Amino acid sequence: MKKNIQIFVEGDADATFLVSFFLKKFNLFFEKATKQGSQDGKYIQHRYNDDNLSILIVPMGGYSKINLMSESMKKVYDYDGEIGINLVIQDADDPSKDHGSFIDRVKYLEEARAKLFKESMDKHGIGVTFHYYLFPYTDWDSSGQISGRDGDLETLLMSIVNQQLYKKFISCREAYVECLKTLCDTEHWKEHNQNKSIIYDYFQIYNGKDFAKEIKRDYNTHCWDLDHPDLTPLTNFLKKHIY
Repeated sequence: MKKNIQIFVEGDADATFLVSFFLKKFNLFFEKATKQGSQDGKYIQHRYNDDNLSILIVPMGGYSKINLMSESMKKVYDYDGEIGINLVIQDADDPSKDHGSFIDRVKYLEEARAKLFKESMDKHGIGVTFHYYLFPYTDWDSSGQISGRDGDLETLLMSIVNQQLYKKFISCREAYVECLKTLCDTEHWKEHNQNKSIIYDYFQIYNGKDFAKEIKRDYNTHCWDLDHPDLTPLTNFLKKHIY
C-alpha cells in the first residue's frame, strides 16, 4: 500500500536540508514543485514520488503557521487505498522566543495537534493529526518518553560541519569580527556572531555566494558530516514513518 507523506517545515533552509538528508540517508531524490508552501506563495515545495511512496516537503513560513495548516494536512487522507501521514519538523528555539525551548515548543505542538484533531473531526469527520520532530535534536527512549535540546536548525548545522574546514574558516572569521568591533561604538557586530550568519559565511566561502542562499543549499558536500551522531534520531524518526 502506497504511503502519502507531507512534511511541514518552517522555511526554505529546513526544506533544502531535508532534501539533502533524504538523498544521503534514503537515496530519495526530490524535485522542486510549486511556490505554494505558504499562504503568500513565497516558499518552494519539494516532492518525491514513486509507486510506493510520495513525500511533499511544505515550508509554512514560521512555526506558528501550523495553526493554519488544517486543510493542507487533511489532503493527505484524500487518496483511497493509501496511507496518509503528516510530519512536522520545526525548531525548538530558545527561551528568548515565543514558545521557545524544547519543553515549551513540545507543549505548543501538543496543544496545536489536539486542537487540529478536534476541529477536523467536527468539520469533516476525519481526525487530522501529525507527528513532530524538533531541531536540533529530539529523541525517544524505549518507553516512548521524549527528550531534546533547545536550539534550531543552525544549532544542528554548527555540530555537523567538517571540523577541519571549519577550524580554518572560523579562525579567519573571528579575526574579521574582532576588526569590526573597532569600527563601531555600538554592538551591531554581534549580529555577525549569530549562528545563522556564521553558517551563511561558511557556505559562501566553500560553495560561493549563490549557493549560500537557503533555497540553493546542498549539504551533500565535503563541508558537512551527514553521518554525525546528532543526526541519528532524525534518521530513526523519518525511517519509522517512511517504511
